[in-house]
Amino acid sequence: MRMTPTRINDFCTLYVDETNWGGADISALIQVFRSVIDEYEKVSGIDPPGVLHIFPDPGFGNPKCCKTSDYYTIYLTAKGDYWSQYVYQFAHEYCHLLINGPLDGELETTFWFEESICELASMYFLNRTTIRWGAYSPIRIPGVPMSSQQDVLQRLKVFAPGQQKYLANLRNKNSSIDSPLSFWLDENMSILSEPVYHRNMYNQIANSLLDLFIDYPDLWKLLPFLYRPTPAEYSGFHDFITQVLRNRLSIELEHFPQFVDFLTGKE
Repeated sequence: MRMTPTRINDFCTLYVDETNWGGADISALIQVFRSVIDEYEKVSGIDPPGVLHIFPDPGFGNPKCCKTSDYYTIYLTAKGDYWSQYVYQFAHEYCHLLINGPLDGELETTFWFEESICELASMYFLNRTTIRWGAYSPIRIPGVPMSSQQDVLQRLKVFAPGQQKYLANLRNKNSSIDSPLSFWLDENMSILSEPVYHRNMYNQIANSLLDLFIDYPDLWKLLPFLYRPTPAEYSGFHDFITQVLRNRLSIELEHFPQFVDFLTGKE
């Protein structure tokens, strides 16, 4: 195992395993991950974590985010030059990291909503990085020659149209929710609350929320307040959104009322 350390900013150092990515160029991988982190920071205002390790999947079979006392670790299953999959998987797991919940895998209270928000992040940041690469915006990486970075970004730019198609196919694949999302959630809450994954339903919720977050990107500032309540603290999703989350907020958020109304119809 060889790790490439990359300084993101004064707050974060990224360590990326150089091996077992199916032949992917490590310089390209760093650019991909940095692009996602940078786009998150732009819309959320949240500083990246102090130390973040990224590894290829060692056998879990699915992407995963976990936390130790000193750093976060993200495992991804994407391989080769499938940049869209790297962005999709990394944006999802990085979202869990910024929500800063227990990361214990427990399927209780609002776990389904956190999964839906992380699926939303995958879609949203696929779109953001596609725009970024299409505009050919280089990120200077300490210790990596700029000529090398430009070569990587030119290749990513070529992949930008394909990535936009990937997102469009993803949205089309997920069946749409025809009724207002708040009604649909009420009708399906018993299923969503089951201690099992309903990935297709999370994708439907994410698809429904995507345009709202594109219109109001300041809503990403909600992430650190969305952590899952304990069973003792939880008295239902409506109460979580309209009371618990509202009471947690320590920032002014202009479009929070639209978010509440979209989810509950009760703002």
